[in-house]
Amino acid sequence: MMKKISPSAKILRLHKEREEEALIDRIKQEARNEILSEIKKEKGPSKKENVSHDVQILILHYLGIGNELDTNVKKAKLYASLINRDEEVTRQKLSSIETFKTENNLKFLLEYFEAIGFEDQISTIKKESE
Repeated sequence: MMKKISPSAKILRLHKEREEEALIDRIKQEARNEILSEIKKEKGPSKKENVSHDVQILILHYLGIGNELDTNVKKAKLYASLINRDEEVTRQKLSSIETFKTENNLKFLLEYFEAIGFEDQISTIKKESE
């Protein structure tokens, strides 16, 4: 014979189950946050404002993005939309790209590409730095 469960017992059991589910969800979220925190530590800066406009242009340049475009105007239109920067300023910077291939910028790029494992870009930058 089945024992009849009172409505208040059902409510208590449901409440307990919800508390357990909330606890499990909280534990999962904390674990996700810890994992994301570790990933961010390994990757380094992820916000674009940590990387200057000059370096953003150099990254795209060394990746070969837009190399098939025949003018800096077209390349600037592409780059500006990718990095969310002003198109005219980007065009001006493209016209003088050699001036911001500084020791500090190239060092940053080497570390950046090494972290990603882009050997072709590393090799190119090292050759240009010699």
